[in-house]
Amino acid sequence: MISKTDTIVLFEDDQRFGKTIEAAIRASLPSDFRLARFESKLLQTSFLRPYEDTIREELSRREYSNIALIVSDRDLSKTDRYTGLSEAIISKVAAELGVPICLYARGCSDSVLDRQRSWGDGRIILDSESPEHMASRVRLLAEGFVAIRGSIQKVLALRGAKRPRTPAAVMAHIVAHEELVDKIALYGSGDQKMVAEILPFAIKRNVAEFKRRLPCLLGYWLYDSILRFPGLLVNGTAAASYLDIKVTTFENNKEIQDVFKSALYRGPFATDREPAWWRGQLDDLLMQAKCIDGRSLVEKKLGRSVDFCPCSANRKIKAGYYCVATKQPVSLDNSKGNISWFPPGADLARIRNDVYDEMGPWLGLY
Repeated sequence: MISKTDTIVLFEDDQRFGKTIEAAIRASLPSDFRLARFESKLLQTSFLRPYEDTIREELSRREYSNIALIVSDRDLSKTDRYTGLSEAIISKVAAELGVPICLYARGCSDSVLDRQRSWGDGRIILDSESPEHMASRVRLLAEGFVAIRGSIQKVLALRGAKRPRTPAAVMAHIVAHEELVDKIALYGSGDQKMVAEILPFAIKRNVAEFKRRLPCLLGYWLYDSILRFPGLLVNGTAAASYLDIKVTTFENNKEIQDVFKSALYRGPFATDREPAWWRGQLDDLLMQAKCIDGRSLVEKKLGRSVDFCPCSANRKIKAGYYCVATKQPVSLDNSKGNISWFPPGADLARIRNDVYDEMGPWLGLY
């Protein structure tokens, strides 16, 4: 739970939509939670400086104290006193303050193809399908980042051999699975965003600044990489595909999900609406029961059979993998893996062949 001293700051220059999204966010938050809509209060003479300097000064006001999350529209050109303002400037200020930021643009989605085509790496994007959905996601993000901040404070207080020495080791502590540090590290291997964030502090030995930025950095890494690309963790569809249980059967039947509930992910950004499972713990459940797949385990535990999980490209064959573009189950033969911008640890993440052939040249898939 976020404390009374944490604030979410909303940047939105459209008065009509701003009121709608502001009301939705307020309605989604607990009563002891603050939302502050950004409003300029500086004198006109202050705007002789770069926008990032004035915005940084404005965010130092008391009503913006202890910012947990910044939520910003991409187009802020109509912001009062900030003609031509863009999310790039807000993102820069957020990075300097060590504050996480999530972005949205009406009509845009959070699909990996849209992101790769229009947004780039290292950002958290909100689906704009409805204000209510965006608001629930804002709450999830804010609570997740605050939880990570608290976990890191405890981790950094450790001394001697108990204190983790790498980002992957810190992450393993955050998700309470220290034994998975090597698998977590695979998600950072080749991650240019991670390298770009860490390297300047490593060169300058600016430990204090690095500690301040660490919750934001690790939060992005967990939410936008480890939880997004199935391998270490799997979402509902990816779990159903991996277990070979029809997606609708797995996602809509609580009794079946309860068979695997011990493998549920319960760390930062966990949500009942979109649960995730530890893949290794799913394997452990199958191994302990001496079952070859999830269908066999359900039959053994509940005494009934369930349909297999078909590949979305050929429904006559089993899936087993997850297409991150279509968000559907897919088989090995009907998809491509080892995409350049997939984390190395995400070995269940694929792109279906038809999507790959159509969009590949435009998205750097090959």
